[in-house]
Order: sequence, then C-alpha cells, then structure tokens
Amino acid sequence: MIQYLNMNTTLTTDKIIFFQENGFIIQENFLNDEELIEWRTAVTEAVSERNGLKIPGQMIKTDDDDGNNEDPEYFSNVFDQLINLWQTNDRIRKLMLDERLGKMAATLAGTTGIRIWHDQALIKRPWANPTAWHLDTPFWSFSERNALSIWVALDDATVENGCLYFIPGSHKKTSFQNPGITKNMNAVFKYYPQFANINLLEVLLLNLIILKVSSLLQYQAYFLRVLPLGWHPEGRLRK
Repeated sequence: MIQYLNMNTTLTTDKIIFFQENGFIIQENFLNDEELIEWRTAVTEAVSERNGLKIPGQMIKTDDDDGNNEDPEYFSNVFDQLINLWQTNDRIRKLMLDERLGKMAATLAGTTGIRIWHDQALIKRPWANPTAWHLDTPFWSFSERNALSIWVALDDATVENGCLYFIPGSHKKTSFQNPGITKNMNAVFKYYPQFANINLLEVLLLNLIILKVSSLLQYQAYFLRVLPLGWHPEGRLRK
C-alpha cells in the first residue's frame, strides 16, 4: 500500500475563517492520482465485501426498509449508503484513522481533538431521487455544535449527477429541530422560517458545489443543504 505523503491537508487562515463564516470549505486536489486510485480501490473492495449490507451486525440491506424513512420505496432510490466500512475492511480502516484527517477536522471545529462518529460510502444511482433540504446533526446520536462532515469526491460531483446546493451561513441559525428527510423539499423551512422567503432559485444558481474528483469538502453539521435529482446515466460515488 502506498504511503500518503502528499495528501493536501493544509488549512490556511483564510480557509478557516471562510469555514467559520459560511459553514463549508473545499480542499481541491486533496488526493494525488496515486492516492485517488488507492481510495477508489479500497472503497470498491469494501462495498463489494458488504454485498449490500448497510451496517455491520445488522441484517439490513441498501434496498431494505430501515425504519428511518416515511417512504422506503422512494428513499431506496436516493442513494446507496454503506456505513462503518472501517469495521469490515482494513484498507478503509487505515484511511479513516489517518491522524491528518482528524487534525483538519479538529482545527475547523476549534478543538484539540475529535472522534469519527462513522464513515460511509454514498453511491448516487443513475436517475436517483433528490434529497430534500436538511442538516446532519439531528440524525446523529449526539448534538455537538461544532461537529462537521467530510466528503471526499471519488467521482466528479456535477449539476448533472447531483451536486450539493447550500445556504451559506445557515449553520449559525439552525438548531436540533428538523422534520426528518422527507420528499417535501421545503419541509425544513417550517422550523426555520427565516429562510422560507429567500430566493431559493438564486440560492440554487449561485450556491452550488461542483466537486472535481479527488477534492475534499468539509461542512458544518448544522449547515442547510440539498442534493437534487441525479439525472446522469452513470451516477457517482463519494466517501
């Protein structure tokens, strides 16, 4: 296995300030070509080994009703989600326990140490359904205000295959309240009416994140975002 000597984990002061103000940063060229091959190979191997099993120790597959969604048939075609691959694959374990990832996350969270709650592979199928406006923290088993997520793009994330749209600065105005992830695209605005009257078309046009393959996105867990329809016939993969 290669040594990860070139992983781009440097955070400038400007990037840290941008994250604090807007709730996200993009780290372009996070992986070099050799590292990207290793990440892709490791994730593909780990996903294949699972044979559709969503969570270690639970007999729930990616197409099954896991009890978390109001419409299992609809949400089974949003994306395939395989959680805690580090527990079942040694290559993923090595990637997830790289201390440089922890240092990046801790720096942005403003703390001296941080724990990974889970890793997951998210695979957007061709013609997949959209994910409505939501925030992450209410779906986790804790409510830390400075928690964050890391998305490593193993394929390009584009308008065609379902990139991320967001409301910058929303992490400063949201809380633990949420309607869950529903098919109703505006359900979250019942809890956060201050966003209900903004020009969402302008938000969608100006605040989209197109990630080139090998880039890294870090975003605040109280950050409002949406993943629209993926209409590209090849779908995409992220870790």
